[in-house]
Amino acid sequence: MSRDRWVEVPQTQRTGKARVHKQMSNQPTPPHVSTGTGGNRTSYVQDAFYQHLMADRSLVEVVFLDGQSTIGVIDGFDTYAILLLSNGEEILVFKSAVRYIHLYLGDGNAEQNV
Repeated sequence: MSRDRWVEVPQTQRTGKARVHKQMSNQPTPPHVSTGTGGNRTSYVQDAFYQHLMADRSLVEVVFLDGQSTIGVIDGFDTYAILLLSNGEEILVFKSAVRYIHLYLGDGNAEQNV
């Protein structure tokens, strides 16, 4: 467990139990290389995107593969899932069920570059 680290998510309305667990590898991975699904690390692009949204407490719309969507704030993530705060509830969303995520800007549903 000495190679594991926990990334604390800023305290909001969530319970104290929510944490993001990231595995530390023996070899540093270059920022432009992703180990993909076979590795123990998500891509740096994905990590940076989620970290940015979490730090800004941005309101996002998560659109699922079936076309339905949910609006909320990303409170944590790991390799396979995203913790989303929506309507006062913590929702665990599996990344494999997500089509895309974008900033929610109100009724216009306009997408904004991050």
